[in-house]
Amino acid sequence: MSGDVTLTDTSMYGVFRDSVVELRAIVGDGQPQGTVVTWRGVLVEFDEERNCWPIGTDAPLPNTIARVVTIIQDLNPASNHTSVTYELRGGVRPEPFPYSIDVRADKGKAHYVITFVFTLTAEDEENGDA
Repeated sequence: MSGDVTLTDTSMYGVFRDSVVELRAIVGDGQPQGTVVTWRGVLVEFDEERNCWPIGTDAPLPNTIARVVTIIQDLNPASNHTSVTYELRGGVRPEPFPYSIDVRADKGKAHYVITFVFTLTAEDEENGDA
């Protein structure tokens, strides 16, 4: 669609050797969205009870990546603004990753394609846990 836009980014998130990370996607502006998360090439199942995608439940997280794709459709007639904040918890500290972009036309879609790189903490590296 001619109003569609894509935003891509890569962010680092510090984890411990045995971390399990919870990822949440909070979409602003009350607009419809869909999010998928892949880790190690496999779709991560959404945990409805905890309202998150748990990453690292079956293998160590350090030195791996998660790809998160969120598509938001702009239905707000007052603006073409879209936004999403990804919250990561379970690593060194909870951290928000906010993103926003305007679509080019009413009812356009914003495609957020974000890669999270899970890096081992300096403390774990010093202990030889790399």
